[in-house]
Amino acid sequence: MNMSAVFLQNYTKLFTVTAKCNGLATTAKCKNAGAPNPRNCATCICPFGYGGTLCEKRAPKGKTIQIRVTALKNVRCKGGCVTSAIEPKVLVDKAMTSPR
Repeated sequence: MNMSAVFLQNYTKLFTVTAKCNGLATTAKCKNAGAPNPRNCATCICPFGYGGTLCEKRAPKGKTIQIRVTALKNVRCKGGCVTSAIEPKVLVDKAMTSPR
């Protein structure tokens, strides 16, 4: 199951999953809409497209990616394409859903 960063943030606020990390000196300062991992407060759970202990890692500067869609078969999107989709992170808030 894949969880979006926005879902994760809302879930943690609603159910206070990360409450055990609040106030600890070792709680990670997550970047790019990441959230402290309740199993290890010194690390973060990162949104897709980011990595590293603090969600600070991305592709190296000066590097680009190119995506070429060569075929679409049996594509049915209702209420957004949550499967078989790509989601470029183009908004300032990388946790928000971008074009799919």
